[in-house]
Amino acid sequence: MLKLDAVSKRFGDSLVVDGLSLEVGEGEFFTLLGSSGCGKTTTLRMIAGLEEPDDGTISLRGRVLAEPRTRTHVPAQRRNLGLVFQSYAIWPHLDVAGNVAYPLRVRRVKPAEIATRVKRVLDLVGLAGFEKRPATTLSGGQQQRVALARALVYEPDLLLLDEPFSNLDVKLREQLRVELKLLQKRIGVTVIFVTHDREEALSLSDRIAVMEAGRIAQLGPPRTLYEQPVTPFVRDFLGQSNQLDGVVAEILGGGQARVTLAGGAVLTGTMASGVASGQNVTLGIRPEDVGIRKHDGICAADEIEGVVETFLFLGDRAACYVRALDRAIMLHVPRGADFHARDRVILRLPAGSVTLWP
Repeated sequence: MLKLDAVSKRFGDSLVVDGLSLEVGEGEFFTLLGSSGCGKTTTLRMIAGLEEPDDGTISLRGRVLAEPRTRTHVPAQRRNLGLVFQSYAIWPHLDVAGNVAYPLRVRRVKPAEIATRVKRVLDLVGLAGFEKRPATTLSGGQQQRVALARALVYEPDLLLLDEPFSNLDVKLREQLRVELKLLQKRIGVTVIFVTHDREEALSLSDRIAVMEAGRIAQLGPPRTLYEQPVTPFVRDFLGQSNQLDGVVAEILGGGQARVTLAGGAVLTGTMASGVASGQNVTLGIRPEDVGIRKHDGICAADEIEGVVETFLFLGDRAACYVRALDRAIMLHVPRGADFHARDRVILRLPAGSVTLWP
Protein backbone atom coordinates (compact mmCIF):
# COMPACT_ATOMS: atom_id res chain seq x y z
CA MET A 1 0.00 0.00 0.00
CA LEU A 2 2.76 2.44 1.01
CA LYS A 3 6.25 2.34 -0.44
CA LEU A 4 9.37 4.33 0.41
CA ASP A 5 12.28 3.83 -1.99
CA ALA A 6 15.73 5.16 -0.99
CA VAL A 7 14.27 8.18 0.81
CA SER A 8 16.72 10.66 2.36
CA LYS A 9 16.33 13.92 4.25
CA ARG A 10 18.93 16.45 5.34
CA PHE A 11 18.69 19.39 7.69
CA GLY A 12 21.76 21.51 6.94
CA ASP A 13 24.80 19.25 7.17
CA SER A 14 22.91 16.59 9.15
CA LEU A 15 21.64 13.52 7.27
CA VAL A 16 18.56 12.63 9.34
CA VAL A 17 17.08 9.93 7.08
CA ASP A 18 19.58 7.96 5.03
CA GLY A 19 18.35 6.03 1.98
CA LEU A 20 15.34 4.52 3.78
CA SER A 21 13.35 1.84 1.91
CA LEU A 22 10.29 0.00 3.21
CA GLU A 23 6.85 -1.25 2.20
CA VAL A 24 3.65 -1.33 4.28
CA GLY A 25 0.76 -3.65 3.45
CA GLU A 26 -2.97 -2.94 3.45
CA GLY A 27 -4.45 -3.12 6.95
CA GLU A 28 -1.02 -3.45 8.61
CA PHE A 29 -0.03 -1.89 11.92
CA PHE A 30 3.53 -0.81 11.14
CA THR A 31 5.78 0.86 13.72
CA LEU A 32 8.87 3.03 13.39
CA LEU A 33 10.76 2.49 16.66
CA GLY A 34 13.86 4.27 17.84
CA SER A 35 15.41 6.79 20.20
CA SER A 36 15.25 10.56 19.78
CA GLY A 37 17.06 11.78 16.68
CA CYS A 38 16.98 8.46 14.80
CA GLY A 39 14.79 9.88 11.99
CA LYS A 40 11.47 8.19 12.76
CA THR A 41 9.36 11.35 13.14
CA THR A 42 10.99 12.96 10.10
CA THR A 43 10.07 9.85 8.11
CA LEU A 44 6.47 10.12 9.30
CA ARG A 45 6.36 13.82 8.39
CA MET A 46 7.63 13.06 4.89
CA ILE A 47 4.89 10.44 4.45
CA ALA A 48 2.36 13.01 5.68
CA GLY A 49 3.64 15.69 3.31
CA LEU A 50 4.79 18.02 6.08
CA GLU A 51 8.43 17.63 4.97
CA GLU A 52 9.83 17.09 1.47
CA PRO A 53 12.47 14.38 0.93
CA ASP A 54 15.77 15.34 -0.66
CA ASP A 55 16.07 12.01 -2.49
CA GLY A 56 13.98 8.93 -3.21
CA THR A 57 10.31 8.23 -3.86
CA ILE A 58 7.23 7.95 -1.64
CA SER A 59 4.14 6.35 -3.18
CA LEU A 60 0.71 5.35 -1.87
CA ARG A 61 -1.31 2.70 -3.73
CA GLY A 62 0.89 3.28 -6.78
CA ARG A 63 0.43 7.06 -6.77
CA VAL A 64 3.67 8.99 -6.35
CA LEU A 65 3.34 11.45 -3.48
CA ALA A 66 6.90 12.77 -3.38
CA GLU A 67 9.84 12.43 -5.75
CA PRO A 68 12.44 15.23 -5.89
CA ARG A 69 13.90 13.86 -9.14
CA THR A 70 10.66 14.65 -11.00
CA ARG A 71 9.78 17.63 -8.75
CA THR A 72 6.68 15.82 -7.52
CA HIS A 73 5.23 16.82 -4.16
CA VAL A 74 1.55 16.23 -3.38
CA PRO A 75 0.47 18.67 -0.61
CA ALA A 76 -0.48 17.17 2.75
CA GLN A 77 -4.16 18.08 2.41
CA ARG A 78 -4.41 16.12 -0.84
CA ARG A 79 -2.97 12.85 0.44
CA ASN A 80 -6.06 11.64 2.34
CA LEU A 81 -4.03 10.75 5.40
CA GLY A 82 -5.09 10.99 9.05
CA LEU A 83 -2.49 12.36 11.47
CA VAL A 84 -2.60 12.29 15.28
CA PHE A 85 0.05 14.39 17.01
CA GLN A 86 1.76 13.87 20.34
CA SER A 87 0.13 17.11 21.60
CA TYR A 88 -3.47 16.18 20.56
CA ALA A 89 -3.99 19.58 18.79
CA ILE A 90 -7.56 19.83 20.07
CA TRP A 91 -9.17 23.23 19.41
CA PRO A 92 -10.31 24.64 22.78
CA HIS A 93 -13.01 26.92 21.29
CA LEU A 94 -14.90 23.95 19.77
CA ASP A 95 -16.87 21.19 21.46
CA VAL A 96 -16.14 17.52 20.80
CA ALA A 97 -18.46 17.29 17.78
CA GLY A 98 -17.00 20.50 16.33
CA ASN A 99 -13.45 19.20 16.61
CA VAL A 100 -14.32 15.87 14.98
CA ALA A 101 -16.50 17.43 12.27
CA TYR A 102 -13.94 20.03 11.18
CA PRO A 103 -12.17 17.90 8.49
CA LEU A 104 -15.56 17.10 6.95
CA ARG A 105 -16.61 20.75 6.89
CA VAL A 106 -13.35 21.65 5.13
CA ARG A 107 -14.23 19.00 2.53
CA ARG A 108 -17.73 20.49 2.22
CA VAL A 109 -19.54 17.32 3.21
CA LYS A 110 -23.31 17.78 3.63
CA PRO A 111 -24.44 18.54 7.22
CA ALA A 112 -26.62 15.43 7.51
CA GLU A 113 -23.72 13.18 6.53
CA ILE A 114 -21.39 15.05 8.90
CA ALA A 115 -23.72 14.35 11.82
CA THR A 116 -23.93 10.65 10.88
CA ARG A 117 -20.18 10.22 10.50
CA VAL A 118 -19.36 12.11 13.70
CA LYS A 119 -21.78 9.99 15.72
CA ARG A 120 -20.39 6.78 14.21
CA VAL A 121 -16.75 7.60 14.85
CA LEU A 122 -17.39 8.83 18.41
CA ASP A 123 -19.11 5.50 19.09
CA LEU A 124 -16.00 3.76 17.74
CA VAL A 125 -13.62 5.58 20.10
CA GLY A 126 -15.87 5.30 23.15
CA LEU A 127 -17.06 8.93 23.29
CA ALA A 128 -20.77 8.48 22.52
CA GLY A 129 -22.74 11.19 24.30
CA PHE A 130 -19.77 13.59 24.46
CA GLU A 131 -20.75 15.56 21.33
CA LYS A 132 -21.55 18.82 23.15
CA ARG A 133 -18.84 18.56 25.79
CA PRO A 134 -16.40 21.55 25.65
CA ALA A 135 -12.92 20.42 24.64
CA THR A 136 -11.35 22.17 27.65
CA THR A 137 -13.26 19.94 30.10
CA LEU A 138 -11.86 16.68 28.72
CA SER A 139 -9.18 14.55 30.36
CA GLY A 140 -5.94 13.77 28.53
CA GLY A 141 -7.21 10.35 27.48
CA GLN A 142 -10.49 11.79 26.21
CA GLN A 143 -8.65 14.47 24.22
CA GLN A 144 -6.52 11.78 22.62
CA ARG A 145 -9.69 9.90 21.63
CA VAL A 146 -11.08 13.08 20.07
CA ALA A 147 -7.86 13.52 18.07
CA LEU A 148 -8.13 9.92 16.91
CA ALA A 149 -11.79 10.35 15.96
CA ARG A 150 -10.98 13.50 13.99
CA ALA A 151 -8.27 11.63 12.06
CA LEU A 152 -10.63 8.74 11.26
CA VAL A 153 -13.85 10.60 10.46
CA TYR A 154 -13.03 11.22 6.77
CA GLU A 155 -11.92 7.60 6.25
CA PRO A 156 -8.23 8.17 5.43
CA ASP A 157 -6.16 5.73 3.38
CA LEU A 158 -3.51 5.76 6.07
CA LEU A 159 -3.51 6.69 9.77
CA LEU A 160 -0.27 8.27 11.02
CA LEU A 161 0.32 8.32 14.79
CA ASP A 162 3.24 10.33 16.18
CA GLU A 163 3.91 9.15 19.78
CA PRO A 164 0.20 9.62 20.63
CA PHE A 165 0.40 8.26 24.20
CA SER A 166 3.60 9.89 25.47
CA ASN A 167 1.77 12.62 27.43
CA LEU A 168 -0.46 10.16 29.31
CA ASP A 169 0.12 8.33 32.59
CA VAL A 170 1.15 4.68 32.57
CA LYS A 171 -2.27 3.18 33.37
CA LEU A 172 -4.05 5.27 30.73
CA ARG A 173 -1.37 4.48 28.15
CA GLU A 174 -1.96 0.76 28.69
CA GLN A 175 -5.74 1.19 28.41
CA LEU A 176 -5.57 3.23 25.18
CA ARG A 177 -3.03 0.82 23.74
CA VAL A 178 -5.57 -2.01 24.00
CA GLU A 179 -8.36 0.17 22.65
CA LEU A 180 -6.27 1.29 19.67
CA LYS A 181 -5.33 -2.28 18.75
CA LEU A 182 -8.95 -3.46 18.93
CA LEU A 183 -10.16 -0.43 16.95
CA GLN A 184 -7.55 -0.89 14.23
CA LYS A 185 -8.46 -4.55 13.79
CA ARG A 186 -12.18 -3.73 13.73
CA ILE A 187 -12.05 -1.03 11.05
CA GLY A 188 -9.02 -2.38 9.13
CA VAL A 189 -7.24 0.95 8.69
CA THR A 190 -3.53 0.88 7.86
CA VAL A 191 -1.45 2.48 10.64
CA ILE A 192 2.05 3.95 10.71
CA PHE A 193 2.98 4.37 14.37
CA VAL A 194 6.01 6.27 15.68
CA THR A 195 7.28 5.59 19.20
CA HIS A 196 10.41 5.31 21.33
CA ASP A 197 8.58 2.94 23.73
CA ARG A 198 9.54 -0.67 23.03
CA GLU A 199 6.57 -2.03 24.99
CA GLU A 200 4.14 -0.06 22.82
CA ALA A 201 5.88 -1.25 19.67
CA LEU A 202 6.03 -4.91 20.68
CA SER A 203 2.40 -5.07 21.85
CA LEU A 204 0.73 -3.17 19.00
CA SER A 205 2.66 -3.91 15.83
CA ASP A 206 2.36 -6.41 13.03
CA ARG A 207 5.89 -5.38 12.01
CA ILE A 208 8.49 -3.05 13.47
CA ALA A 209 11.31 -1.11 11.83
CA VAL A 210 13.97 -0.42 14.46
CA MET A 211 15.75 2.75 13.37
CA GLU A 212 19.29 3.84 14.15
CA ALA A 213 20.96 6.98 12.77
CA GLY A 214 18.46 7.41 9.94
CA ARG A 215 18.56 3.80 8.78
CA ILE A 216 16.63 0.62 9.53
CA ALA A 217 18.73 -1.57 11.81
CA GLN A 218 16.23 -4.45 11.58
CA LEU A 219 12.69 -4.91 10.27
CA GLY A 220 10.30 -7.75 11.07
CA PRO A 221 7.55 -9.08 13.36
CA PRO A 222 7.92 -8.16 17.06
CA ARG A 223 8.72 -11.67 18.24
CA THR A 224 11.41 -12.16 15.59
CA LEU A 225 13.12 -8.90 16.51
CA TYR A 226 13.00 -9.68 20.23
CA GLU A 227 14.17 -13.29 19.98
CA GLN A 228 16.48 -13.01 16.96
CA PRO A 229 18.09 -9.55 16.92
CA VAL A 230 20.70 -9.14 14.20
CA THR A 231 22.77 -6.50 16.01
CA PRO A 232 23.64 -5.74 19.62
CA PHE A 233 21.86 -2.38 19.19
CA VAL A 234 18.54 -4.05 18.36
CA ARG A 235 19.05 -6.61 21.15
CA ASP A 236 19.63 -3.95 23.80
CA PHE A 237 17.01 -1.50 22.54
CA LEU A 238 14.22 -4.09 22.66
CA GLY A 239 14.90 -5.31 26.18
CA GLN A 240 17.32 -6.22 28.94
CA SER A 241 20.04 -8.71 28.16
CA ASN A 242 22.61 -10.45 30.35
CA GLN A 243 26.09 -10.60 28.83
CA LEU A 244 29.04 -12.91 29.50
CA ASP A 245 32.44 -13.17 27.82
CA GLY A 246 33.94 -16.33 26.35
CA VAL A 247 35.94 -17.92 23.55
CA VAL A 248 34.48 -20.07 20.75
CA ALA A 249 35.80 -23.59 21.36
CA GLU A 250 33.90 -25.52 18.67
CA ILE A 251 31.58 -24.75 15.77
CA LEU A 252 28.56 -27.07 15.76
CA GLY A 253 25.90 -27.66 13.12
CA GLY A 254 22.77 -25.56 12.73
CA GLY A 255 24.53 -22.24 13.31
CA GLN A 256 25.51 -23.09 16.89
CA ALA A 257 28.85 -23.12 18.72
CA ARG A 258 30.29 -24.14 22.08
CA VAL A 259 31.91 -21.40 24.10
CA THR A 260 34.35 -21.71 27.00
CA LEU A 261 33.84 -19.16 29.75
CA ALA A 262 36.19 -18.01 32.50
CA GLY A 263 36.64 -20.81 35.01
CA GLY A 264 36.10 -23.50 32.39
CA ALA A 265 32.29 -23.51 32.16
CA VAL A 266 30.99 -24.44 28.71
CA LEU A 267 27.81 -23.02 27.13
CA THR A 268 26.21 -23.45 23.73
CA GLY A 269 24.64 -20.63 21.73
CA THR A 270 23.46 -19.47 18.32
CA MET A 271 26.07 -17.56 16.34
CA ALA A 272 25.41 -14.07 15.04
CA SER A 273 27.04 -13.00 11.79
CA GLY A 274 30.83 -12.79 11.97
CA VAL A 275 31.48 -15.35 14.71
CA ALA A 276 34.39 -17.75 14.03
CA SER A 277 36.24 -20.53 15.86
CA GLY A 278 38.77 -19.32 18.45
CA GLN A 279 37.20 -15.86 18.55
CA ASN A 280 36.40 -13.85 21.66
CA VAL A 281 32.63 -13.44 21.88
CA THR A 282 29.92 -11.94 24.05
CA LEU A 283 27.06 -14.21 25.05
CA GLY A 284 23.66 -12.57 25.38
CA ILE A 285 20.55 -14.02 27.05
CA ARG A 286 17.26 -12.39 28.12
CA PRO A 287 16.42 -12.44 31.87
CA GLU A 288 13.23 -14.45 31.32
CA ASP A 289 15.20 -17.24 29.61
CA VAL A 290 17.55 -17.88 32.53
CA GLY A 291 16.56 -20.80 34.78
CA ILE A 292 17.49 -21.14 38.46
CA ARG A 293 17.56 -23.86 41.11
CA LYS A 294 19.15 -24.39 44.52
CA HIS A 295 22.73 -25.67 44.33
CA ASP A 296 22.68 -29.48 44.55
CA GLY A 297 26.37 -30.14 43.85
CA ILE A 298 25.77 -30.97 40.18
CA CYS A 299 26.50 -28.45 37.42
CA ALA A 300 25.55 -29.89 34.03
CA ALA A 301 26.15 -28.63 30.50
CA ASP A 302 24.75 -25.14 29.83
CA GLU A 303 24.77 -24.40 33.55
CA ILE A 304 26.90 -22.14 35.76
CA GLU A 305 27.22 -21.67 39.53
CA GLY A 306 26.34 -18.45 41.33
CA VAL A 307 25.34 -16.74 44.55
CA VAL A 308 22.13 -14.75 45.01
CA GLU A 309 22.90 -11.07 45.67
CA THR A 310 19.46 -9.47 46.03
CA PHE A 311 15.80 -9.38 45.00
CA LEU A 312 13.72 -6.53 43.64
CA PHE A 313 9.98 -7.05 44.16
CA LEU A 314 8.10 -6.00 41.00
CA GLY A 315 4.55 -6.93 41.99
CA ASP A 316 3.69 -9.77 39.63
CA ARG A 317 7.23 -11.19 39.84
CA ALA A 318 10.65 -10.49 41.31
CA ALA A 319 13.97 -9.61 39.69
CA CYS A 320 16.70 -11.83 41.11
CA TYR A 321 20.35 -10.78 40.80
CA VAL A 322 22.91 -13.57 40.93
CA ARG A 323 26.69 -13.08 41.07
CA ALA A 324 28.27 -15.53 38.61
CA LEU A 325 31.58 -15.35 36.74
CA ASP A 326 32.18 -11.88 38.23
CA ARG A 327 28.97 -10.57 36.66
CA ALA A 328 25.56 -9.73 38.09
CA ILE A 329 23.08 -11.83 36.11
CA MET A 330 19.45 -10.75 36.32
CA LEU A 331 16.55 -13.15 35.93
CA HIS A 332 12.83 -13.20 36.65
CA VAL A 333 11.39 -15.49 39.33
CA PRO A 334 7.85 -15.88 40.73
CA ARG A 335 7.17 -13.48 43.59
CA GLY A 336 6.89 -16.40 46.03
CA ALA A 337 10.15 -18.08 44.95
CA ASP A 338 12.14 -19.55 47.86
CA PHE A 339 15.51 -17.88 47.26
CA HIS A 340 17.41 -15.62 49.64
CA ALA A 341 20.52 -13.46 49.58
CA ARG A 342 23.75 -15.52 49.77
CA ASP A 343 22.03 -18.73 48.60
CA ARG A 344 24.26 -20.82 46.34
CA VAL A 345 22.38 -21.57 43.12
CA ILE A 346 22.72 -23.10 39.67
CA LEU A 347 21.75 -21.02 36.65
CA ARG A 348 20.66 -22.71 33.45
CA LEU A 349 21.29 -20.88 30.16
CA PRO A 350 19.53 -22.95 27.45
CA ALA A 351 21.38 -23.19 24.15
CA GLY A 352 18.35 -22.01 22.16
CA SER A 353 18.19 -18.76 24.14
CA VAL A 354 21.88 -17.79 24.05
CA THR A 355 23.21 -15.65 21.19
CA LEU A 356 26.93 -15.26 20.45
CA TRP A 357 28.21 -11.90 19.23
CA PRO A 358 31.69 -10.96 17.97
